Amino acid sequence: MLLVLALGGCSRLIDTDAVRLCRSLLPVLDRNAEQIEVINTAISGRTSRIEQAVVLDYRVSRGSGQPAIRRISCIYAVPSTQPVVDPALGVAAQLDAVVTDEGALGPLRLHLLKQNWIARGASAAADPAPFATLGQVPSVSRRTAILVQTVLSALPIISIYALLAAAYALVYGLVGRINLAFGELTILAGYGAFIGISAIEGGSATGLGLIAGAGLAFYAGMTQGAALGRWVLLPLVGRPGQHLLIATIGLSLFWSELLRLAQGSSNRWIGPVFNRPLAMARDGTYVVTITPIALLLPVVAGLAAALLVLTVNRSRFGRRWRAFADDPKAAEMMGVDPGRLVVVTMLLASACASLAGYLTTLYYGGIGFAGGQLVGLKALIAAVVGGIGSVQGALLGGVVLGLAEAAWSACFQIEYRDPAIFLMLVVVLTLRPEGLLRQGSRGITQER
Repeated sequence: MLLVLALGGCSRLIDTDAVRLCRSLLPVLDRNAEQIEVINTAISGRTSRIEQAVVLDYRVSRGSGQPAIRRISCIYAVPSTQPVVDPALGVAAQLDAVVTDEGALGPLRLHLLKQNWIARGASAAADPAPFATLGQVPSVSRRTAILVQTVLSALPIISIYALLAAAYALVYGLVGRINLAFGELTILAGYGAFIGISAIEGGSATGLGLIAGAGLAFYAGMTQGAALGRWVLLPLVGRPGQHLLIATIGLSLFWSELLRLAQGSSNRWIGPVFNRPLAMARDGTYVVTITPIALLLPVVAGLAAALLVLTVNRSRFGRRWRAFADDPKAAEMMGVDPGRLVVVTMLLASACASLAGYLTTLYYGGIGFAGGQLVGLKALIAAVVGGIGSVQGALLGGVVLGLAEAAWSACFQIEYRDPAIFLMLVVVLTLRPEGLLRQGSRGITQER
């Protein structure tokens, strides 16, 4: 860990928000340009720990003359990942100086640039290179473009819901009990990711920062999950279902309040991670976009889900898990250790929750103590919709719930989205209580 922290000081990162702001200044600083093309983006060597400069090389075309190559440097007084005081200016509140080929802008001109160009929102529409790829993207109809954008927007949340739903299914499929602390386990892991990334260059998501964040995320989530399995879940397995339900609710409230006292009530933010939009298709001015991090989430979650399904279906642990879920007495007579199996299952489920927390922090850029309950309940809905006694069914439920949320957000008022999702749970429990895959388990039979 000391080596990681030491090497982290040597790494460099281009903050995409800072770069985007710097690009948006080009049209106002080169007003006579007919076309502006950014050809290189870099970050200058830091002169101190509290300064970074984004350097852009760009090509300016004016009429039929020869294009000119110019350079602009945007110097930020503090890392742009730190909280800002002026929400109207955002990252521009930290813009300390702008240097062009003609020299540095004076204090008055820089102030007017911030107040009259950036704070009024004109810079957002003036970015000459908002997409990493635009070029020859395919042209589609408006209806197709909206449909594709809706599906792409659903991918990240599908990834998070599916992982958490699988965590619910692992525990419920084994012992027929619901652990309502998975949402807070996800937040614990998210804070672990934030602390690990923040330890490397104050929140800049470098390669080393991402590794440190992943390590602390899994450490925080899996250690707490293993402790929950050993000292809470295992003693209460044979008790009525309400005992474990109440215990995990109390534990989730404890974790939530502990995080609020330890980290504060406001969200904690890291630097942007792979968030420059990629153009995928277009219909005139309507461009279908997705960020690299939004593409990375379903890839990572999909690999984790495939590995989990293989583990349950093909491994020695999976055979024991399925045998105990089907008939615990017979499995115990054949040599299956219930205590060890419960703890290992909880450890595996906590790994899914930890991965979900890590991906949540990377995708949204921040984490807060109050988000665990809602995301945990939604993931439980996904597990019930797909079939909470089945890992594959829970993963399918995550896909269904994520698509439903994205479709509602695209078609209806977003403030009614969560009530509609919870109403969907009522309908599914009424019409199809076993879930979409109709795979029963010992736990479902007991509850019914």
